[in-house]
Amino acid sequence: MKSLMAVLGMCIWQFDLRPQILPPCPPRLLGGFLVDLEVSEPNGRSPQMVKLYSSTFEQIVKNFSLKGTKQARQLVWDYINAMPTMYFVQCGNKSCSVPWIMFEEDASVAMIFTNYEQAMQTAKAFVTEGAQLRVVGLPTNAASMYVTALAAQGVECVCFNHGPQRFDAPMQEVLLALSSMNR
Repeated sequence: MKSLMAVLGMCIWQFDLRPQILPPCPPRLLGGFLVDLEVSEPNGRSPQMVKLYSSTFEQIVKNFSLKGTKQARQLVWDYINAMPTMYFVQCGNKSCSVPWIMFEEDASVAMIFTNYEQAMQTAKAFVTEGAQLRVVGLPTNAASMYVTALAAQGVECVCFNHGPQRFDAPMQEVLLALSSMNR
């Protein structure tokens, strides 16, 4: 058996250097990138190597747009569920602001963003000049409650990152995805 012995203080530790099959690591969001780990053995004799795959939200949505598979859609939800903060645009003054809801083909659509800058830039492009806007960043648990309140008001769809690489989902799917988060 290949192993490594280490003496630390009065304890002897033995580390097994044989290749082991590890369960897949859940994806994590680090610095705006979805990071997934893959453990592999390049030639069967050397120790295990770890590959880091990272993707932005736009890359994951583009992949979904091209493939259209359940797995690609699940990657989008994995990214969303790994986000520490979701950003919402509100209109009006601070004491009585309302969520920014757009209407597309007679359906009410809530706008959610993955970063502050994109939320503000998109809102400024659509809202008339002089209107009071603010972007609110909510931790995922609070964002889930916020989206639930939007659904209770009759909002039918959600658009994540409005723009060329947007991701749209019906409200029921969004509620299901947000309720299944491990937080």
